[in-house]
This record gives sequence, structure tokens and C-alpha cells, in this order.
Amino acid sequence: MRSVDRDLSVLLVAERDPRSGTLRRGPQLRLTNTPPGVSYVVMDMGPLYEAPPGYDLGGFLANAKGLLGAIKYTAVNQVARLLSRPLGDGYDLVHSFFLDLHRFSTTWVHESDQSPGQYFRSYVRVPEALYGTIVSIISDRLNSEECGAVITWTSWAAKGFINDGVDRSKVHVVPPPVKVGESRPHDGINVLFLGRDPYRKGLDIALKVVLRVARYFESLRALVVAPGLRPTRLLDGRVRLASSVPEDVLRSSVLPSTDIVLAPSRAEAYNMTVLEAMAYGAVPIVSSVGGLPKLVGEAGLVIDDIDEDQFTDALERVVADEALRSKLSWASRTLVRSRHSPELIGKAIYDIYVRALG
Repeated sequence: MRSVDRDLSVLLVAERDPRSGTLRRGPQLRLTNTPPGVSYVVMDMGPLYEAPPGYDLGGFLANAKGLLGAIKYTAVNQVARLLSRPLGDGYDLVHSFFLDLHRFSTTWVHESDQSPGQYFRSYVRVPEALYGTIVSIISDRLNSEECGAVITWTSWAAKGFINDGVDRSKVHVVPPPVKVGESRPHDGINVLFLGRDPYRKGLDIALKVVLRVARYFESLRALVVAPGLRPTRLLDGRVRLASSVPEDVLRSSVLPSTDIVLAPSRAEAYNMTVLEAMAYGAVPIVSSVGGLPKLVGEAGLVIDDIDEDQFTDALERVVADEALRSKLSWASRTLVRSRHSPELIGKAIYDIYVRALG
């Protein structure tokens, strides 16, 4: 194994969120919690690395036009990246994120919350005939000598990479680093739903569930955020709808004041809102799709069916039972502290970098 007597120079290659102008949340957390012994550099990659505003890719299940939009967005951007000049000269490593066919001129490490096959099969839901070749090309690249490691966030996603044909020895599960925070004092029981892809995130289910439960529990306060929602106050203002919430307000006020976070997702690799709310002690109530059960563990309620009645029963149970809510809140913070500690995660990332250089 190669010895390292200076900080590793690592180029981060990732899409930017057009709403905030910063990297998407996963890469941003890596950058914010830079491991000791590592120096990250982020280049402005231009339009090729601008994420869709809601990560929606055009409403893939809504209609044929939306499906074609998703395929066009993915295909055009990936081909353009593939034809662009290789990146990495002058750096020890390149660390790339999510679906990316860009070529690199030095050793690189790839990170994604799901495998290419899971992305096309479960997330975008296109016929295998349309993605089989792409998955094979990406897997071959990940198995090449130039790729030093594949990082993913859950064992569910790790199995996806292995099923895609990626060498098991290259796949490492290292979840995002998140610090446990102190909740803000507030009145009532605050429920949060945030879905930047309304259909896939289950906006329709979340809204019905919140309104049903709020009618029976006056202590419930809910914030429902999704693109296209007009700013509205329902049930005497106890249920608020919004199309967006500023990032600084989300992190300084909304998340620290959240008691319960809902994710009735129809398709989901991971959910950063759930994770970051859990860091403040929020109780997660999620569907059993994708990586959500692994994310939540024993710290929340996992609903097997994407069913309005089952989510309603779960929310009523957590709102009504203060002892259960306190128990799961403690479990959420404990899980984040033990699994997502920036110190432990940073060491794991650094060790992967050093092994990749070896």
C-alpha cells in the first residue's frame, strides 16, 4: 500500500443543485466534512453538471413525454460527458458522484446512492432494453484498474452494484456524514414532508394523511413542501403548504423543529431530508422501498405497503403516544451519532482513498 506523507489532492466531480447553487446534498456533505489528510477541489463544470431543479427528470411515470424527457436528459448529458476531455491531471484522485460517464486521467473513486441498474429499473422505470447496455458499460468502467473503489450508502445499494456485475471487493458502504444537532423548542408536534419529485416522493399520500390526522389532533402542526404547491394554510393554519423552503431556513429552523418526518415514497434510493431530520431527533415514518429501511433501521416506522390508511395509522400512533415518540426520537439521534459520525466516516473515506492509490 502506498504511503502518504501529505494531504491527498482530490477533485470532486458532482452535479450542482440549481436551487442553491451548491453541490447536491450528498457531495456537499462530503465537502463540508472533509476527512483529515485530504484536500478537496471543486471545479465549475458548467451546464453538463447542473442537476434537474427537482431531480424529477420530467415526471417519468406521468406520461410518454415525461419518459422521453428523462431519457433525453440522461442520454444527452452522459454522451456529452463521455466526449469531454478527461479530468484529473494534477490530482491524486478524482471522486465522482451518481450517474457519470465522464472519463478520468487519474485514479478515481465513484460514489452513488444506488447502482445504475437500480436507477433505471426502480427510479426511472424504463424497459431493460433501453438501459442494459448503459449498465454494462458503467460496470465495466467500475471494474477497470483506473477505478479504485465504489462507495455507496446502504447494503441495499451495494447489492445493486454487485448484481450489476461490479467486483464485490470494490464496493464499500459508507453513508453520508451528518452531525447530531439540538432540537429547537416549539409548540405542538411538528410533521414535515419535503418532496422535490412529488409523484415519486408520495406527495398525494402525505397530504391526505396529514390532513386526516390533523383533524383529530389539534396539537399537530405540518409543513408540506413540494414543487407546484401554492402557499396555503389549512385547518386554521396548522397545515401549511409551500412550493419550496430556503435552504438556510430548512437547516436552521425547520429541521431542528421537526418531530416526525414522512416519506411515503414510491421509489427511493435514499432520503437526505429524513436523515438530517433524524439528526435532530425526528421520528421517521417511511415506505419500505429502496434504501429507506436500511436508512431508518429500528429508529422509525417502516410501512410495507404504500397505502394511505397504513400511513395514517402510523402517524396517529406516533402523535398519540408520547412515550413511543420519545423512544424513537432517542433512537434516531443514537443511530445518526453511531452510523454517520463525521469522524468515523472521514477515516473510512481516507482509508478507501489510500487503498485506491495502492
